[in-house]
Amino acid sequence: MPARRPDLRAQAAAFADQTSELLNRTVTHGIRIRSVLQADGQVGWIGYEIDRLTLTPPRGIPLTLTTAPPPCYLNVAHTLEQHQGFLVASKSTFGLYLDESLEDNVFHYDYDREPENEYPQAHVQVSGRSEALEELSRRLNREQELDRLHFPVGGKRFRPCLEDVIEMLIVERLAAARRDWRDTIEEHRARFHRIQLMAAVRRDPAAAREQLAMLEAERQ
Repeated sequence: MPARRPDLRAQAAAFADQTSELLNRTVTHGIRIRSVLQADGQVGWIGYEIDRLTLTPPRGIPLTLTTAPPPCYLNVAHTLEQHQGFLVASKSTFGLYLDESLEDNVFHYDYDREPENEYPQAHVQVSGRSEALEELSRRLNREQELDRLHFPVGGKRFRPCLEDVIEMLIVERLAAARRDWRDTIEEHRARFHRIQLMAAVRRDPAAAREQLAMLEAERQ
């Protein structure tokens, strides 16, 4: 009998719930992140206000702790796939926008596990202008706009997480925060880092054994 493929439904729902908790304990109030899966349960999507029937693209998450109109919106979206029995994000994006339709962008972090172009797997793009970049473009006799540059940010394993983005928004006073936001950030970020560490160990067990041997030698 062939092995049964892992079902992402419970895992995706748990991931969506964890993301909702992270946001509502830091910079939002009462929002709910949803998970939507294909019929076979092997590919799914996570985002805000995704429609389960039409797979409507996610809307921007209002960054407000009250019923007051938010000054900006956060986009959080993941594409999930089953890979060797593990739930993995094949694509992710976190971005700051001026509107809930996600048209006026301030910046966005993107991750693509298997990109179809030469851009870094994990990168950040910033909307804006740079006089220095414009001068460089003139010297190179080419057109290069700032928002078209893809700045690498750590690759597949060490890329920024949503917790890092939320922390930046709070520290830079782009979003109001709840009193215990730091504890929440650390709690959720530690979970993400542990998952990434375990994946890194699976990829390079020799490095893990070498480090453990060094720690054991230090104890002696």
